[in-house]
Amino acid sequence: DHSEIGAKTSFNFAKRLGMSSTDAKLISWLVKKHLIMSSISQKKDISDPLTVNDFAKEVEQNEKLNYLYLLTVNDIRATNPALWNGWKHQLLRDLCSETSFSLSHFVQPIFVNEGINDNEEIIGLKNNFVMSLDNCFKQIDDDLNNGVKNFLLFISPKKKSVSSFNLDFHQKAISSIKDRFKNDISLWTDVCLCSLTDHGHCCLFNEDQSIDIDRTLKEISKIALCYAQAGSDIIAPSDMMDGRTLSIRKTLDKEKFSMKPIVSYSTKFSSNFYGPFREAASSAPSFGDRKQYQLDYRSESEAIRASLRCAEEGADMLMVKPGMTSIDLIMKIREKTNLMVGSYQVSGEYAGMCLSEEKGLLDLNEALKETWHVMRRAGAQYIISYGARLAKEIGF
Repeated sequence: DHSEIGAKTSFNFAKRLGMSSTDAKLISWLVKKHLIMSSISQKKDISDPLTVNDFAKEVEQNEKLNYLYLLTVNDIRATNPALWNGWKHQLLRDLCSETSFSLSHFVQPIFVNEGINDNEEIIGLKNNFVMSLDNCFKQIDDDLNNGVKNFLLFISPKKKSVSSFNLDFHQKAISSIKDRFKNDISLWTDVCLCSLTDHGHCCLFNEDQSIDIDRTLKEISKIALCYAQAGSDIIAPSDMMDGRTLSIRKTLDKEKFSMKPIVSYSTKFSSNFYGPFREAASSAPSFGDRKQYQLDYRSESEAIRASLRCAEEGADMLMVKPGMTSIDLIMKIREKTNLMVGSYQVSGEYAGMCLSEEKGLLDLNEALKETWHVMRRAGAQYIISYGARLAKEIGF
C-alpha cells in the first residue's frame, strides 16, 4: 500500500530532519491522507524520500497545502485526543515535567543583628525577620522542620566604622549556629563590607572617593578568613570588587582552608530590586550608588565576563542576581565555565509578589512555584529565595 509506505517514509525522513516525533507524525498523516490524492502521487512513487522532501517544501510554500496540514492536525486531535487531552492529568504533567526539585535545591537567607533583642519585621518580606541570635536559633529549628537545610547568613554589627572592623559578634554568631546545628545545616556566610562601613558601600575609599582596591581586598579577605575559622561551611563574597575571589582564595589556601568552597556572587547587577534587603541588612549607601562596581543590567557580555573572571580566580560555584532579570544568562555562564550556577531571587522580587498577594492580585505560593521552576528551567542549580521556608508547604 503506497499510502502506508509513504507515511512511514515521511515519518522517518522528518525525524532525520530533526523534527519532533509529534511533528513527524503530523507530516506522515498528511502524506497518508492527502498526498495520495495529489498530483504528486499520480506521477511519482511516494515511498521515494526525494518525493517526500519535495512535498515538504511545497507544504512550506503552498498556502493550500498548509491549510490541508491544519486539517490533518485537527484529524489527529479528533482520532487520538489523548495526545492533547492527556495533559489535563496532573500525574502525566508531573511525569513529563522537564524541571524537578528537591528541598535541597533551596537556600534561605537569614538576618542577625547584634543590636536587637527581638524579631523585627522586614517590610514587604513576608515570613522574614531581622533577628537576635537567640531568635535565629528558633527560626532555624522551625526551618529544619520544614525541610530547609541551607542558609545564607547576613550579620549586622551594633557599631559601624570606616575601617578596622570588629568581627567578634560575627564569629560568635557563626560558631554558635554551627555548634548548635552542626552538619544538619549548610551555613553560607555573605562576605561584604556594606553592613560594616558607616557609609554603607561595599568597599573602602580613598580621600577623593575613588575605590581603594588594595585595602578593600585585604579587608574582605580578612573577613572571609574570620568566617571560615568560625566554622562557616561556604564563603559567599557579594561585593563585586575586581580580584576579590582570587584574594580570598589565596588567603584561605594559605591558612589551610583550601577545601573551603567559595560561592561567588559572580554576576550581580546594579538593580532597583534590592530595597527591602538593604533595610534588613542595614546596608543602604549613605551617598551615591553602587553602579561604579556592580554590573550594568544592559550588558550581557560584561555580565558573562564577570562570572568567567570569578571562575578563573577559583570560585567553586557561581550566581546570578537578581534571579528573574538574569535568567537568560544562567545557561550561557554554565556552558562557558562548567561550574554550577545558582539564582538569587532578591528581596524586591519576593516583596513584589508578597505585596501583590496582599492586594488580592496573585497567589504567593503559586507565584513562587512558577518563578522557581522558570529559574530551574533556565539552568539554575540552586535557588536563594526569601520564600524557601515555604517550599515544603507549597509542595516541593
